[in-house]
Amino acid sequence: MVHNIGKEVLSFCLDIDINEIKDDANMYNLIEWDSLSHIKIVLEIEERLQRELNTEEIIEISDLESINKLFT
Repeated sequence: MVHNIGKEVLSFCLDIDINEIKDDANMYNLIEWDSLSHIKIVLEIEERLQRELNTEEIIEISDLESINKLFT
């Protein structure tokens, strides 16, 4: 399995098995991803990056791809 930090973040924040997270995961097809979970996701990303995200970055977080993009 290829390392996917976005899947790790979603698994941790949404409390779901990493293997259940599909490559097209987004805030609309994961029922666990609600407004409170979104805050958890933002905070977890900031902790892992060791910096605060700016408003534009936070707004753009809507799917697995956008999370992974922050780590590249």
